[in-house]
Amino acid sequence: MTYTNAQMERMLLSARAHLNRRDLIGYVCARNVRILEGELTEYANIKNALLAECGEVGEDGMPRISTAAPRYAEFVRRIEPIARVEHEPALMALKYTDVIGELTGEEMLEIDWMLED
Repeated sequence: MTYTNAQMERMLLSARAHLNRRDLIGYVCARNVRILEGELTEYANIKNALLAECGEVGEDGMPRISTAAPRYAEFVRRIEPIARVEHEPALMALKYTDVIGELTGEEMLEIDWMLED
């Protein structure tokens, strides 16, 4: 399946939320995190450089930007074409039957992109 950089970035965040698990769910999430991080390397580098240029570096040392920042529109204009680049990562999937009883409905919705019938 094809995903944009922006979609994969959201998928990465949702999979990371389950990395503390010591079961099949945690295993599949860990594999998908590794795959997505690899796919997003260049996008993340460009985004971080743009954040540092158009935004500010936070107390934690990470670049960030607020929607109220003077250069926010410029940041969006410059990152948007890169955020729309598509990839076909070879992601692992779980069956819904693998997660029923293990995850809450909210958690299932969070990783719905890696669940199949």
